[in-house]
Amino acid sequence: MRLSCSVTLFLTFVLREIHRNETANCPEVLSPKAVWMCPTSSDEYDKAANKKQCLQLATKHNCSAPDEFKYHCVINSFKNETLEACAHEKIIFGYCTEYNEGGGIIQRQLSSPCGESLLCDESYQSTQSFKYQDCYNLVYRHRSMYSTTDQTEISTEKNNTMKLAIWIPSTVIFIIIIFAAIVYGRKKMKKRMQRKRQTIHEEKDKEDEENVKKDDEKECLLLTTPERKVPVMIKTYEETTTDKLSFAVQLTKEELSKENKVESQKYLTYYQTIDKYFVETSSYRIGEEVFEKYGIVIWTGRSGSGKTLAAIHLILKHKKSIPKLVFRKIRSFEELSFIEPESEPGSKTLIFIDNIFFSQSMKSDLPSWWEKLNNIHKTYFRLNEFEGQSYPVRFVITARENVLERVCTYMGPITPILNENLRINANNLSEDEKENIITSQIEFAKIERNLLIKPEMDEDFWTRVKQSDGPIGFPLCVHLFVCSDRYQKSGEHFFSRPIEYLKRQINDEIRRMKLEDILQGYVCWKIMQFKQLYRYDILKMTYTCT
Repeated sequence: MRLSCSVTLFLTFVLREIHRNETANCPEVLSPKAVWMCPTSSDEYDKAANKKQCLQLATKHNCSAPDEFKYHCVINSFKNETLEACAHEKIIFGYCTEYNEGGGIIQRQLSSPCGESLLCDESYQSTQSFKYQDCYNLVYRHRSMYSTTDQTEISTEKNNTMKLAIWIPSTVIFIIIIFAAIVYGRKKMKKRMQRKRQTIHEEKDKEDEENVKKDDEKECLLLTTPERKVPVMIKTYEETTTDKLSFAVQLTKEELSKENKVESQKYLTYYQTIDKYFVETSSYRIGEEVFEKYGIVIWTGRSGSGKTLAAIHLILKHKKSIPKLVFRKIRSFEELSFIEPESEPGSKTLIFIDNIFFSQSMKSDLPSWWEKLNNIHKTYFRLNEFEGQSYPVRFVITARENVLERVCTYMGPITPILNENLRINANNLSEDEKENIITSQIEFAKIERNLLIKPEMDEDFWTRVKQSDGPIGFPLCVHLFVCSDRYQKSGEHFFSRPIEYLKRQINDEIRRMKLEDILQGYVCWKIMQFKQLYRYDILKMTYTCT
């Protein structure tokens, strides 16, 4: 009797330890993540579940019954976010379903009972929450009341590791380049000081003083005519890139506007060949519908998600349908002043702003953006809405992930042109859309670059590629992959870790370069950064990168 009791206790202890180890590696809820909206139908639920891949996540965490982890999309405890996660299916009685962040479990939302004001069944499966949209509306109404609420995402250990893997080596390389530049610069300075005399320094000082005086003057000339003095906006730049003493050319606002038209048209011409291989995805078609209805569309997404190519494709299609369309690519809030009613009847203006606010390092620019955009909406959109006319000015905008949310949170009330209803997420791609993108880019590499894909990259290989997910958008990854033998050698791993392979190539190129080439490249890189931050037309210096 004692022996049987001892055996029973021993087996109980072993089973408890096994269960403890399993639950330590397998939490009750897997991969919770904030999403903007939950599914509204059974079809949308199936698509979201296929994308989440709960079975694979549960298998990866060594869960004992991975097939029991089902896709959930529910509200959180504070009713200010909707989250998707993988968890065991539960029966919910008389309340909305929530994900409790503190306990890490799916459970009833006790402050949201079912009733006349909140329609949901007395009992239902937790995976069927999408049938009760009133529960989701608790979050959606909260967003409409507080439209500037930050979107928070539940970070994972994998994302943090990826960020460190990117920034730490970049910082080390940057410090090495700076140190080399300082050493090289000091040697050059010594030799230069020996050759030059005091007279040269005096001339240079005098020239610097004159330049400072010119910079302090307002960027507005007072042109005197026999009738009156007319203020005209100007910009200054050197006439040539080689003669630093050449006189400054002064351009009026009208001349700057004409120059912007020419440069914008060149920009479109560059993309015409690439646009032939563009694949119209569901996010593109939704954006096109929003554009036709409201005259404005904003594509958002990570780098390489194809938002800029979608914008270009829409612009080129729109340009064909309207012969008298004036296209402008706007880079700063000052250039918004170029938008004026076209004198020719039937003409319209299409504005393209690529990666809005991405290069705005100073928050002082944001009030100017807000003022300009509000005035444009009042002049060209609000009045036409009341009168039932078509919009004479239309906007196509792209933005990086979460940039608009951060900017709008900082500024407060959202300017109507950046309304949330006008934003389309370019990240979402179906399996069929990925297949079409792969086919299109292989065709691009074959026709435009005379490159052929290796025969070992068969259908199974591309199936694994479509299931991968990395920090760079799928369209750009495919384009880089098919156009480079080096990236093709890395195989399917390139799509989950593209930045790692890009960084290796840059490091290899740096090792092969001489010190002078590195320094010259560094100077060119910094100048390009300044051009993006402060606009090329107000940069008073020119540097030739060879």
